[in-house]
Amino acid sequence: MRVDYRRAFRDGVEAMVGLEQAVHNSPLVPALLELVRIRAPRSTASPTAWPCTTGTPAGAGST
Repeated sequence: MRVDYRRAFRDGVEAMVGLEQAVHNSPLVPALLELVRIRAPRSTASPTAWPCTTGTPAGAGST
């Protein structure tokens, strides 16, 4: 079963479209935008990503 996010979460989809339009119209270099687009999803799954609860990188201070 596939979820139609436009129906299930219309406000969220509209917010994402608005963000994409704002970024597209920004003065940022297209190569930088593409780099962020590629790297951002990887950073959220990284074991060294910053957890929201502690404010420090996972494993900080350990070697």
